[in-house]
Amino acid sequence: MNILKLFFAVAFSSVICFSQTNIADVLYPRSPDTLVYSDFPAYTLDELNNIQNSIEAPKMPNDNCQFRTSDFLDTSRTQYFRKIDLNGDGQLDIIYSLNYCADELLNLIWIKQNNIYKFSTAYYGTISRLIKNQNKDYSLLIRTGYCCGGYVGYYRLYSPFDFDKDIIRFIEKRINICEFINTQFPTDKISPRKFVILNDKAPLRTSHEINNSLDSLRSHAEINIAVYGNIVAEYIQGSTGKLISEFSDSLGEHWYFVLMDNKNLMNYNRFYRDNDTYKCGWINSKDIKIL
Repeated sequence: MNILKLFFAVAFSSVICFSQTNIADVLYPRSPDTLVYSDFPAYTLDELNNIQNSIEAPKMPNDNCQFRTSDFLDTSRTQYFRKIDLNGDGQLDIIYSLNYCADELLNLIWIKQNNIYKFSTAYYGTISRLIKNQNKDYSLLIRTGYCCGGYVGYYRLYSPFDFDKDIIRFIEKRINICEFINTQFPTDKISPRKFVILNDKAPLRTSHEINNSLDSLRSHAEINIAVYGNIVAEYIQGSTGKLISEFSDSLGEHWYFVLMDNKNLMNYNRFYRDNDTYKCGWINSKDIKIL
């Protein structure tokens, strides 16, 4: 399935009301085909004991990080080995997610082939969603960035791909989304509509209110940039995006929660390491024209 079609088909499905805590909850609401890591059953100690000799040693992301084979028989860790048919071949594979040598979670993936669990890949981050594709395999939506005092979360979509006809790898697709910490997420969605920015310096905000006050404390923390209230970016005239939700406040101001396109230019930007990313937040209706 075309990955762009997958992204927008899931992102803008029918209106759903729920409580959001991050952008994954908005764009990828849970459903029978859109699951979270904890939805999948854990391997039992007996099961791990029976298959441990059939599991390939993983290749770790760096030399200072070593996988411990004793983890397979550690009763405090068995709950982190999850059963899932990642490549849709009818056999249960393994995802193991735990802190290893870093503040971010490390996800180790094995694919079962001919009674051998072949090591596939390792990624740092939290698996926010597992999205079932039309061919019954799964794509992984992984969030990174909030460790070590970080204040921007990055979501990357990884899909299975058979590089060498020997083992399935998961490769990153160019659908990267970032959210700013403490963003106020909407409680419902509207039908998607494209829009264009009308005015230069149109602010993208973390909440649906106007707050332009200089934040001296945050300005000191965020090196080389002045922080003004809830503004996280300012877009130039002609920038584009998609409406996801809307809100009218008590002052009569109308707001839209938006996903800004990844190729837009900005003259103010607090999203560090934001190369080629879609950005979400609130924008005032006065600054946009719906197409």
